[in-house]
Amino acid sequence: MHIRTATEQDWPQIWPVVKAVVDAGETYVWRPTPTTDDMRAIWLEPDPWHVVVAAADDGTILGTAKCGPNRPGRGAHIA
Repeated sequence: MHIRTATEQDWPQIWPVVKAVVDAGETYVWRPTPTTDDMRAIWLEPDPWHVVVAAADDGTILGTAKCGPNRPGRGAHIA
């Protein structure tokens, strides 16, 4: 397994991972059952955001993480 920067081509494998977390409703405040297009725009935001994937040796995406600056307003404490 290795960690690398995510690409647009990774989205079909990232989507089920992110969707399962969002649908669980325990971590993110996004609406339940987002569409793949809506979630791709949120998850794969351009710089200064950075998204990585954990990939198995065969290329299978095992997980993903997103880092970026704090959000404005009431979300200012969340990076």
